[in-house]
Amino acid sequence: MSLDDAIHRSRAQADAAAAHRRREAEQKQQVWERVRELCLQAVPHLINLGTDTHTRVEPAKWYQRGQYRDAAGKSYRVVLHQRCWIIAHTAGLRHGKGEWMDSPGLLLEDGSIGRFWPIPALRRNGASLRDGEFVSTIDLDSIEDQNDYTFHGDLVQAVTKALAEAVTLYERSGGRIRGPF
Repeated sequence: MSLDDAIHRSRAQADAAAAHRRREAEQKQQVWERVRELCLQAVPHLINLGTDTHTRVEPAKWYQRGQYRDAAGKSYRVVLHQRCWIIAHTAGLRHGKGEWMDSPGLLLEDGSIGRFWPIPALRRNGASLRDGEFVSTIDLDSIEDQNDYTFHGDLVQAVTKALAEAVTLYERSGGRIRGPF
């Protein structure tokens, strides 16, 4: 084989690999668009059910009064507050580190979906958080960060099933669900 043939073959392989990566990215984008669409479709089914809330907080400045405090007494103020619904009961280690904790999958009122982590553990100015009050300094971990094995290779089907089960459970429980599905 001549050098020109080897260069031609190398270019063809590089072009094929680039085309494959583009197709995979397009497929992934289509999956996420479908998941987002499913989540937005589920919200109207749930909007009159449940009283759970997701609140994202950040450390309060010295001149601000925060509604939440951590174990060390540091104050936190609300930056985002919206209704939410539990779509999966899970537990684990965030990014494989720290302590084992409950980390439910939540659907937020704006149609976003993800895994909630109570980091740091907060209290409402000395009082315990009420059941169904999800407060954290970090955003939900996107389910996009989960591997395909978690969903047995079909994310759209897994999300569809989880949303349908959550709607059914909320409807049948009068809007309050707790414990494993």
